[in-house]
Amino acid sequence: MASNDQNNAQNYFENLQKTFSQNAQAADLNKATAAFQSIAQKSAEAAVAASKAWYQSVQSIAKSQADFYQKQAEQFQAAAGKAFSGGKPEDSIESSAKLAQKSIDANLKNSQEVAKSASETAVEVFDILNKQAVKNMNEISSMAKQAS
Repeated sequence: MASNDQNNAQNYFENLQKTFSQNAQAADLNKATAAFQSIAQKSAEAAVAASKAWYQSVQSIAKSQADFYQKQAEQFQAAAGKAFSGGKPEDSIESSAKLAQKSIDANLKNSQEVAKSASETAVEVFDILNKQAVKNMNEISSMAKQAS
């Protein structure tokens, strides 16, 4: 009979140990889940910040392009008015050539500015996302070290 009581006691303590072990694993799992949720939330916030930076850049580029093309249209309209004002044809041709060269130069400069702005924004967006990715990896690494 003592052997049976001893087995029951041993089984009881083994079950108790399993229960504590499972509870500890569940607590670790809950902690890990909370940490990953935090990482996901921070990543989402970084994505929102990156999207906001990109959107603001696109708005700025669109506004500058609208202003640029408005100015180009006004210059063309003024040149057309001069061309049809009844002056000498040679003056009109020379004026048209100057306007064409000025327009080409302005379009080239405008294209360079747009490319520069887009490039700067791409770098800014990459930096936002990259910094968060590094933070995430450091946090995951720290969690893994604590778990082992």
